[in-house]
Amino acid sequence: MDNQILAILIVVVQIYCIAFFTNILASRIFSLQFLLVFGLFLATIGTILFVTIGYFALVFILLSLVVALKVKGKSFFIALITPLTTILLLVIISYCIDVFTVSFLHMDTALSENGIAFNMIYFVALIFLAYSASVILEHLFRTKIYKRINRANGIMLIVALLVIVVTMYVFIYIESLYDFPIAII
Repeated sequence: MDNQILAILIVVVQIYCIAFFTNILASRIFSLQFLLVFGLFLATIGTILFVTIGYFALVFILLSLVVALKVKGKSFFIALITPLTTILLLVIISYCIDVFTVSFLHMDTALSENGIAFNMIYFVALIFLAYSASVILEHLFRTKIYKRINRANGIMLIVALLVIVVTMYVFIYIESLYDFPIAII
């Protein structure tokens, strides 16, 4: 029972992270009140979808963020790129933390293997690193070089990010289907 509550808490924290870090990458277009209410909406529906359909709940979260960014006046390119970049960023940072924990600390990152304290430390590290990376990326998004790339190769960038994110989540989904050991994942 504790693992189920912890798993739901982790899903909710990750959904809020996606919403907040997407906002940072989109030049903080949403107010804090909007983010809290919208995050609650995403967390509620996203958690229900995650329990029922697994990782495919991410599609709902991404589409909701794209619509919200588009309604706030962002271009379709920015509305699509920022949530995808946030997801990619969170996955990469999560994998880096996992590699560090497994390689250097010789600990398994599975929920059942570690206590609540370890998982909270894990997510504080994830949030801190993802926040730092989001702020750095947001700064890079404002540069002239990025804006030139944005105009010239926007479609290719969207396609590349979609392929990367879909491939990563398909691998995660396949790994969970076949119950690979957590160290291999």
